[in-house]
Amino acid sequence: MNLIFAIWGYKIYTVEAKIGTKERDRERPRLVTFAVISRRHYLPEGEALTGYRLGGNVLVDKDDD
Repeated sequence: MNLIFAIWGYKIYTVEAKIGTKERDRERPRLVTFAVISRRHYLPEGEALTGYRLGGNVLVDKDDD
């Protein structure tokens, strides 16, 4: 599957994001791992992503470089 995305010009990244809005989550943040399919050459750290959720923890990024 990665080969097909690469042929179309996409890269697949694995990112960790902090989740949670409760006080205990602020003290010790919980991390969730996502697979992000994007045409970007890199994903800037700390920048929010906009895109579509394919299901589970797989996202397609809308932006290009």
